[in-house]
Amino acid sequence: MPSVVHKIDKHGILWQVWSGETTMEDLMGVASLPVTEENDSPIRCAITDFRQVNFSVAPAEVWKLVEKFQEAPERRRGWRWAVLAEQPDHVGLVTLFQHRGQDITMEVELFATEEAAVEWLLRPRPSED
Repeated sequence: MPSVVHKIDKHGILWQVWSGETTMEDLMGVASLPVTEENDSPIRCAITDFRQVNFSVAPAEVWKLVEKFQEAPERRRGWRWAVLAEQPDHVGLVTLFQHRGQDITMEVELFATEEAAVEWLLRPRPSED
């Protein structure tokens, strides 16, 4: 079972820092980001750090996570989710999630550094320019 440390930083970004052995069942918790049914949470973006995990996840299992995110799309409408990953298999799984989950109602991007992830999350959205 992985360890997951949660914090909210000064920008209002939810951080989830994962470490240890991680299965698809563990990842299903990512789809339970703390938003309300009315989508009125002050938290509108998150960073999930997978740089210290050992995935026991097959590429074919990524559909399970996509389907979990598709269950209540209104809960994440307008969200931005930055994922930190460095290992090739981690990058591959996240990229597969991005491609299979194109109709999820939030933006998902992959990053290698915390700085780049935070910069993207804080960048104004096109509708906010």
